[in-house]
Amino acid sequence: MAGAARRRRPQRSPALHRLRLDPLEQPHAGAGRHLQYRGQILLARNAAWSGRRFALITGFMEAGETPEGGIRREIAEETNLEVSALSLVGVYDFQRMNQVIIAYHAVADGEVRLSPELAEYKLYKPEDVICWPAGTGYAVADWQRRQGIEPRFMEWAERERLNID
Repeated sequence: MAGAARRRRPQRSPALHRLRLDPLEQPHAGAGRHLQYRGQILLARNAAWSGRRFALITGFMEAGETPEGGIRREIAEETNLEVSALSLVGVYDFQRMNQVIIAYHAVADGEVRLSPELAEYKLYKPEDVICWPAGTGYAVADWQRRQGIEPRFMEWAERERLNID
């Protein structure tokens, strides 16, 4: 089509995959989730990341997909787990990456088998998860508060200095 705006394939970010909502200046929408597996929180390390940063399983929504459908698909693709329950945690702006995060708590089961984009995973007690003060960190903190846990925040650089995963 002459003169029509061309949709570009979204670029993948280590922190959050995203979907471009409009080919111009609109923010990106992505879905993050707190993945509860066997009573603990599953955090994974992206294979492209340097260091030992473990974070939420995140992903972008595909065109025509609901946030819930995207979360179920991403969890299955990245961990081989099947989601049995989803609950909305909240919606968060992540201005540094021009993104809007739709965060859910997901309960899943099965046997973990990571996709090639994830190098490893760890299971944490909910009270042991340390939040980073941006993006998905605020979603984790809100979820912890709902569980009666006072969240702790720490920048990635400080965690690396203290050798905390």
